[in-house]
Amino acid sequence: MVLPSILFIGIVVISCIFFPDRTDAVLSNVKEYIFSSFSWVYILCVAFFFLFLVILCLGKLGDIRLGNEGQLLPTKVGSL
Repeated sequence: MVLPSILFIGIVVISCIFFPDRTDAVLSNVKEYIFSSFSWVYILCVAFFFLFLVILCLGKLGDIRLGNEGQLLPTKVGSL
């Protein structure tokens, strides 16, 4: 399942390196088609994702503690 994604990204990167003008034109056309045909789906997905994040943060699941009660993070003093 990961291989097709890596292959697609590799093809896009290689085409951007060797054919930047043509790749820019193709990707701009694809972006315009997606925005003109599926803009309502994109906006709806972003709205639902944002709503999900707000519910997650404000709800009971926003208080989940990673680790046991009173347990400190296993980090050294100088790390962030």
